[in-house]
Amino acid sequence: MKHRRITLMDAVALFCAVGFLVTGGLTLRDLLRSTREDAANRELSLQVSQAAEAVPPEMGPYTQEGILRRYEPLSRQNPHMMGWITIPGTKLDCPVMYTPEDPEWYLRRAFDGSDALSGSIFLGEGCAPEGNHLILYGHNMQDGTMFGELPGYAAADYARKHPDITLDTLRQEGTFAVMGAFYCQVDGEDSFPYYQYPSFSSQEEQEGYLTEVLARSLYDTGVRPAWGDRVATLSTCSYVGEAGRFVVVAVEKKSSKEEK
Repeated sequence: MKHRRITLMDAVALFCAVGFLVTGGLTLRDLLRSTREDAANRELSLQVSQAAEAVPPEMGPYTQEGILRRYEPLSRQNPHMMGWITIPGTKLDCPVMYTPEDPEWYLRRAFDGSDALSGSIFLGEGCAPEGNHLILYGHNMQDGTMFGELPGYAAADYARKHPDITLDTLRQEGTFAVMGAFYCQVDGEDSFPYYQYPSFSSQEEQEGYLTEVLARSLYDTGVRPAWGDRVATLSTCSYVGEAGRFVVVAVEKKSSKEEK
């Protein structure tokens, strides 16, 4: 019985088939992992809701130590938690982590410190939870979790539908109005080192930063901050260029400040 010789085309076909199966397996594995991580974050959100519902109105929102009661149980579980971020109408509803000694420690870690493909939202290097500029980083996940829906702000219509970002620290509630959104490179001719402004030491510095934001923004929302208003900058990968980023900048709303 003659054996059929394996031709080059047969070998290529076999290689492609194996590659397809491996890639498909990896994709399925990542999808399952991402789903588990999303479920874990939704459980954290549920704990926050339950903690808020358990607080009697007469007790007030803050503990004697000045911590928002709805976040106290989770902050006891993990002292790295510095607050919470939510964009109503999107999947983003999760804790914000803060490790000043190693700012990117949660880049690929979940709230409990375990390895996580989607990582966690975390406060950038040099920023402080009670500072006047909060730079947050998160992965652009394909399933829309973490900062996966953030690039939606490339469209003005999306910004009109999602004009506000809720960003609380453990000690301070905050609602921020979207001011602008833009693409940029971390380095090169089109770079904008927004990450080099962890705080604003003067009115001139803040105005210079926000002037650059407005010049780069894909649209104008009409939001104009005043000196002293806290600013939130949300950053994620855009996959445009070798070091592309998509950035959304928001300014604390006056009503939020007046409630404090």
